[in-house]
This record gives sequence, C-alpha cells and structure tokens, in this order.
Amino acid sequence: MPIEKQRQKSPAEFFSDNAAIAGFDNPGKSLYTTVRELVENALDAAESVSTLPTIGIEIKEMNQAEFNAYRGVLGSNERKDGSLFGLKEKKSKKRKLLDGEGAGGDEEEGTTAEPVKEEKEQKGKKRGAKSEDQYYIVTVKDNGCGMAFEAIPNMLGIVLSGSKYGVRQTRGKFGLGAKMALIWGKKSTGVPVKVVSAHMTEPGTIPKTVTTCVLDIDIYKNRPRTEVHEETTNTEEVIGTEFQVVVGGNWKSHGKYIKSYLQKLAIITPYAEFKFDFIPTERICQILKTVTEFGNPDGTCLSPAGEYNLRLGIERHYKPDHLFTCTSKADAHEGHPFLVEVGVAYGGNCRDKVNVTRFANRIPLLFEPGADVSKKICDKLINWKSYHMDPVANSIEVFVSIVSTKIPFKGTGKEYIGDNINAIKQRILTCIQSCCRQIKEILGKRKKLGDAKSRRNKLAKYVPDATNAIFGIVETVAAKKAASTASSQSPYSKLLSDVKSKTFTKKKFEEKLLEIVDKEVKEAENQDLLDAKKTSVSHPDEQLIYLKPLDHEKDLAWGETVKGGNFFFVPSQAIIDSGDKFVLK
Repeated sequence: MPIEKQRQKSPAEFFSDNAAIAGFDNPGKSLYTTVRELVENALDAAESVSTLPTIGIEIKEMNQAEFNAYRGVLGSNERKDGSLFGLKEKKSKKRKLLDGEGAGGDEEEGTTAEPVKEEKEQKGKKRGAKSEDQYYIVTVKDNGCGMAFEAIPNMLGIVLSGSKYGVRQTRGKFGLGAKMALIWGKKSTGVPVKVVSAHMTEPGTIPKTVTTCVLDIDIYKNRPRTEVHEETTNTEEVIGTEFQVVVGGNWKSHGKYIKSYLQKLAIITPYAEFKFDFIPTERICQILKTVTEFGNPDGTCLSPAGEYNLRLGIERHYKPDHLFTCTSKADAHEGHPFLVEVGVAYGGNCRDKVNVTRFANRIPLLFEPGADVSKKICDKLINWKSYHMDPVANSIEVFVSIVSTKIPFKGTGKEYIGDNINAIKQRILTCIQSCCRQIKEILGKRKKLGDAKSRRNKLAKYVPDATNAIFGIVETVAAKKAASTASSQSPYSKLLSDVKSKTFTKKKFEEKLLEIVDKEVKEAENQDLLDAKKTSVSHPDEQLIYLKPLDHEKDLAWGETVKGGNFFFVPSQAIIDSGDKFVLK
C-alpha cells in the first residue's frame, strides 16, 4: 500500500490556485476586480482620516508588442539570429506561380514553416480573433492616510494579514484586495507592484517623508519579496498613496462594468471626487466623469450614505419625475448591526421597466442580480399596479443600500445577499413599500385631476348640441309669448324678452353653459383633492408641530434653540434695514 504524502499550502498559494474565490475568474473579471479593490481601499483610506476622498484612476492598455517593450524583452515570435544560420524564406508552389517561377522547380532550402503550417496559423488567428486579452497598467491614487514605511511589505505581501478583521463597517470583507491584485499581476504579467505612499501621522497634516516600495510576493512562503524599499523627504508635499500594478485583462468585455461601477459609486458617495482615465493602445484619453464634492455623511457605529446624498446622486443621474427615499431603523443579524436605505424613482430619465441598483457598504454590486434579495422582493413581493405603477410600461428605478459591520454575502464573490435573512428582507420590503406609497399618493392625485379634466372635456363636447336644443325651445316660447295678448308676469319674462330682442344670443347661451361646466368640474377637483389629503399616508416618524401666536415679542427668547422630537428650531427675529429689505437677526 503506497504511503500518502501530506503537503501544506500557504494562504498565498491557495488563493493563487483558487483566485475565483476573490473574484479573479477570468482576465476581464480580474481587471474589474483589481480596479474595484483598489478604489475601495482608496475610499477607506481617505475616510479613515475624515478627508473628502479624491480618487484618481488610470488604466493604460498595452498590446503584446507594447508589453514586451515595457518589459524590455523580444516578441514571442520574433527571431533575431536568422542571418547567423543562413536561414532563407521558403516559397510555396502557389507563391512561385504568382512570381512567375515554374511549378516543378526545386524549392530553396531553408528551415522556415511550410505553407500548410502558415495556413493553420492563419486559421488559428481567425479562431482566436474573439480573444481581446491585453495588458494593463492600473494606477489608483488617493488622498488618504497613507501607509507607514515599515508596514508596507507585510500589508501587501502577506495574505490573510490586514486591518479588516475587526468588528466594524468596512468596504472589504476578506482583506485580500490589493494582495489578490498583486498575485494576479504576478500570475498574468510577472511585473511587481509599485507603491508610493506618504504616511499621515495626524489627520490634516502633511507627512514629512515619502516611501517608495517595489515588491511582489513569494507564493509558496507567503512572504513579501522587496526589490526597492526606500524613504525620502517629502519635498513635494505628497499626500496619500499611489498604487500601480500591471495585470492581464480584457477591457472589451468588462470595460462597461468598470464604468458602471464608478457611475453607481458616484451615486452612493456624492461627497467624493473621482477622476478616471482610460488610455487605449491608440493613446486616446477619455474622461469618464468628475463628481463635485459634498459634505461628509454622518454616522456613529454605521456610516450610511444618508437620504440627502442618496437623493442627490439619483436626481443627478436620472432626473426622475418623482423620487422618495426611506431609511430603516438599525437592526442586527448574527450580532452585527445593519441599516437599510432605499430610494424609488419614477419617470424622467429612468430606464424602462423595474431596475434594481444594489449597494453593500456603499459599494455597487453588479453581478448575479437575480439571486439578490432586493431583486427578488421587487419581482415577487411588490404589487406595483396597486401603487398606480405599471412594471412593464413605466420607468422605475429602485436603489437599495445596506450598511453593516459584516455584510452577509451568500456567495464568495461578494456580489449578492440571499433572501434567507428575514430581518434584512423585511427591512428592505418595508422601505420599498413606504416609498411606493408616497409615489402612489402623487400619482393618485394626478389621476383624479386627469379624470376631472376628462369629465370637463366630455361635457364640453355636448354643449353645442345642448345649446341648439335648449335655445331653440326658448326661442319658440318667446315667439308664442309675443303673439299672446295676455299680459302675465313670470320669472322668465326678462329672458324671453332678451331672446326676442336679440340681446341674449345663442353664442352667449353657449358661453354660459361652458362656465357652468367649468365651475362644476372645479368643485369636483377640489373635493377630490380634499379626499386624497384625508386618506394620504403619513411617514411613521411624522410629528405634528403647532406654532402658537405670541402676544408680546418678549415672550420668546430670541436665539435660543427649541428642541423637538426629531428637529431643532432656532427662532430668528425679522427686522427691516434702511433699504427696506428683510434680514434675520
């Protein structure tokens, strides 16, 4: 019986062999995951020192020839020693005929490939034409806290070593981001990563030194292997970290996901500034977008985007006709607190049908949407027509953001949250329903107004016929009254007299009928709006505020803050300056 040998794998070797666990499935997905992980690290670094993030992302594409030149090596099929061995090109029979040579002539000696091989190579190129795998220099720069000189090798060169294993809200889950990018770069290109970082000892200060480190990782020992590690004086006042890695990838298949990721990231972090450059092999630079800075979101244990920021991002990108947001109360799952933010947009530039955009700790989730709890709720649990919305004919956008100290991802790729967690599922459902009820109220009022206008138009359509019929009767009665010798007074004597003398014409009669129709329709509209207001849905946290009139100004202490349940009121005294303009005192 053979003796089995046991062998241990280092964490770096394990993740190198099973890169799909961390989202490095194929070259295209690996390029996307590399950008995503580096951007997440950059945002965390800036927010850790309470700085508005300014993130620069550059992706420079290289083909095989450019990559060879970048590394200073020859092309894989390029041979420079042919003249040393007297190698000559061997012509095929077809080429000889085209050149005017005899078909039966002797072929020149040589060692190059046969025509059949050339044809096979051409066919092989055609078969592989769909493959657009290239090489990319990915550079991400931030204005965050930076990394200490002595910590950089271990932070990047040791797998399963990092600062994201505590119980707190972070964008990462495994602490593998930059390390997996380093491993993927080593597997696909063999080029080490370059890090330039200025470590901020105190928030808001300019670091005194700058660290430059060039390193890769020893896969089998799970140890960093540094080529350059030096510290210099920060004469240029550098802030933050610049991380550069060369990886294999496929922009053609996954470039759209990178753009979509950054666009959705701008929605959930409108206080940040992103500058993205993609430089293709033709050296054409295209700017994706720049996001204006806004104030930091507030939070203690959790850091949600906030309804203001969420609304701002949605309005900027979709400009909907109606938009409502809702934030759930904090809840817990397996001891980890979480909070759900939801926005529902209707009309405007929203996409057709119902579209769900998902975020986890303010990071967009792009893949496997059908398995996510938010998508399943929108497809199966929300009766859109009961809210006066058609999920097929209307344009509806649903945004669901979940923040937690530990996002309960169901898959290993951190791409979706399962529907088996009732607490999260119920919070999402409640928030979506709350937003939909508010949209229903507006659409209901619009429908009632539309019904009133429709009634007016229908009634107005019959006014000419009613005028002809009624006025004809009145004219007949007036003529008979004039022919009668009896003098009798009636309430309609003046009307009959005016009709007879042509003072009151058919046109005036028609105008009077239209006035009556408009008056009745207006009263119906007011009654409908009053009924809608009585049946309107109130926010669960809504409180009534009563303002009591003051008999004397001295009864109110000007400038003192009045505290309420969910609000603060600072009274200000209105006075008139010399220019007859109102100012606040």
